Amino acid sequence: MKTKFILVFFAFLLLAGIFTGGYHFYRHYAQQPAFLEGTQIDGESVEGKTPEELARKYTGILDTSTKKVEILEGKDPVLSGSLYEFGYECDELAVKAFFVREKYEQIRNIFTIIKALTAGTNIEFKKAYTFNQESFEKMVSSRSLSVERVETKDWELIIPEGSRLYELIGGTKGNMIDEEAFRIYVKESLDDVIAEGTIPDQLSLTIPEEVYISKEPVGDPEALKAERDSKNHVLRMKYAIEDYQASSITYEFGSEIQLLDFDTFGSWLSVGEDYQVSVDQEAAMEYVIGLKRKYDTQYYSRTFKTSNGLEIVFPEGLCEYGYRINQQAEFEQLLADLDAKKAVTREPVYVRTNEYGNPYFLARNGKDDICGTYIEVNITKQHLWFYKDGRLVVESDVVTGRVSSQKETQTGVFPLAFKQSPRVLTGEEAGGSGTYSTKVNYWMAFYEGQGLHDAPWRGAFGGNIYQTGGSHGCVNLPPAVAKTIYENVEVGTAIFLYKEPEPAAAAGTAGTGTAA
Repeated sequence: MKTKFILVFFAFLLLAGIFTGGYHFYRHYAQQPAFLEGTQIDGESVEGKTPEELARKYTGILDTSTKKVEILEGKDPVLSGSLYEFGYECDELAVKAFFVREKYEQIRNIFTIIKALTAGTNIEFKKAYTFNQESFEKMVSSRSLSVERVETKDWELIIPEGSRLYELIGGTKGNMIDEEAFRIYVKESLDDVIAEGTIPDQLSLTIPEEVYISKEPVGDPEALKAERDSKNHVLRMKYAIEDYQASSITYEFGSEIQLLDFDTFGSWLSVGEDYQVSVDQEAAMEYVIGLKRKYDTQYYSRTFKTSNGLEIVFPEGLCEYGYRINQQAEFEQLLADLDAKKAVTREPVYVRTNEYGNPYFLARNGKDDICGTYIEVNITKQHLWFYKDGRLVVESDVVTGRVSSQKETQTGVFPLAFKQSPRVLTGEEAGGSGTYSTKVNYWMAFYEGQGLHDAPWRGAFGGNIYQTGGSHGCVNLPPAVAKTIYENVEVGTAIFLYKEPEPAAAAGTAGTGTAA
């Protein structure tokens, strides 16, 4: 009986101890607002931290406005923003509720003997985010990318505006993006990073190839290059000739013109392998020779109608006056004008002066190289006429070269070489009897020392004076007549000197004469 009493007493003490210890354990832990000692979150001790404290801390850690997301295309960034701008935001209420639940769970478990004995526990923190679909779609769009989206350009041959040849263009793959695939890729990539737990401050995503929808360019570039080169060869040949269509030469012969245009010289052209155009030089030279045949007047026989109505034929050897195209110089100028590929209006290249610089002609209009201005000397009649622009300026009797001393005035057609006032004339007397020196006021040279000049020492002119009392070859004029001619005549004016044919002779010239 005593033993039983003792056992009951000790049992009572044990229950009292357990009750007292449990009460004190409950008062120490169940009423404690902080997590128990030994408690960890993801391996980090949070002992003594309240749910409110932890909620504030982890809400800051999970702040998406500080996490940068960058989208790369290749190596180049094309879109960037915060994780918040991509639609992700920390859910503060969910974070706080998580820690409150964990604290409640810890209190509930303190009545479990094992939990009570171990006291602490390791808590795996569940991140809490909300997702804004509208913000995400606004941010993640091909229109938001900094690189412009372009379609694929197939290979093609075109002649661009402002060009004359074909060019091979295109052959570029576009960068168009499948909007839905692009958003799925970004969403899944961000979700995966968030699910891993720790979000880096800088997150980079590269657009994968499968997001693009652009196809490879259509066309065989090598075949198109060969086609381009073939077509351009034809065009270059064509253009090389066509460029010369702008060339033309309008030759002016006074009011008369002759046109050399593509219709004429086009057949002279040929194109080489280097697309350089060559001109048939034989054809070009023949054209120049044709110009000369048609328009040259110097050293061609000519028929002259005198003031007395006679027709005098001057053989080509006596026709020093006239214009003559410089064959080689005109040929070279013609080639240069054609090569310039433009329209040119000009005179032919003439032989204008002799070796002394004296002119060969004064005027020209087609084949008319007199144009109404000339001096006419009828040696037979010993008379002179001076016409200017078709108007008679002066006429007069003259004295020409002395026939008896073989100092006759040279017949022919000559340009007025030069004029001078005053002038001292010198030469040898007939028969070698000495020399002479005579001053004149109006000297107008026309042939090897012969010229027209005043002769104030003579008291008469005309008649047969020239037979035995003529000049040394010059045409002597009364001073007033010489002055009038000198003041009105231009260097280069034609001078016709002739003898009337004998009654029984055919029309022509008589006498050759010698220079004074």
